[in-house]
Amino acid sequence: MMRFIDTKYLVDVRKISSFSLFGDYLTKSADQNDLPSAYIQVTKNIVTDQSKNLVNVELNIQYRISNPRAYLFNVVNPDNTVQQVATGALSDVIGKMKLDEVLTTGRELLSAGVLQRTREVLKSYNAGIEVLSVTLRKIQAPDQVRRAFSDVNRADQEKATYIQQAQAYASKIVPLAQGVAARTRADASAYQQQVVLTAQANIAKYQALAKVYAQSPEVTRERMYLETVQNVLTHTTKILIDFNSSNNMLYLPLEKLLKQEEQPPSANFSQPIQALAAQNNDSSANTNLLNGVKNVSN
Repeated sequence: MMRFIDTKYLVDVRKISSFSLFGDYLTKSADQNDLPSAYIQVTKNIVTDQSKNLVNVELNIQYRISNPRAYLFNVVNPDNTVQQVATGALSDVIGKMKLDEVLTTGRELLSAGVLQRTREVLKSYNAGIEVLSVTLRKIQAPDQVRRAFSDVNRADQEKATYIQQAQAYASKIVPLAQGVAARTRADASAYQQQVVLTAQANIAKYQALAKVYAQSPEVTRERMYLETVQNVLTHTTKILIDFNSSNNMLYLPLEKLLKQEEQPPSANFSQPIQALAAQNNDSSANTNLLNGVKNVSN
């Protein structure tokens, strides 16, 4: 031992120490409407103030010696001091949070708050101790209302699941709906243009026809009549022929003639015509019919 040194203290600055905190702590005051009904029924058996909620918490805290001189001489029993400071920090932080927040979304916030608060107090004490981490091991409602809060947590998880499913469905169906809407608008615009152009063409045609009709009414009327008859007869396969020389009216089924043309070349084209002519008693009418058909075929 060196001269003038009375006592030697050995401090291991590389050692990481840890301890656990567990117990029931009061959370922030809250309205009873925010709590499960089962919790409201038993709170008066747990705490006197029903606006404050009790929660069971277990923390693990790790620390090491950062300044040996301060650790030895500035604080009496520094290890016990760290535990007391951590306990007060936990009570202070959790007392500013609601029970529902502590049990669900505020777990990380609770650990970070206790760590920061403990470091601030130990720094003000100049205790020579550095808190490394605060780990939340367990946090739960009292046994009497644990089932009620489990139902609440399960409902929150289902809510989040439904929200995600709805968002996924929306991201899928909205683009499809937008595409259908765009196509419908395009079809409507095309139909509008078609109707407008058709109407304009009909107006121009009518105006041109009106000028011609004003110059030659009889000729124009006759031509319009013939065009209309031609248009009607173009789409029919049955023709009735009335002869002025007799009272008979002949029926000429052109569809049978067309079918006859589809038969092989060896078939006799004049047979159906002759059969139709034989059904008529008027020989002159039959002769005229045959001659007319032959002229048409030629």
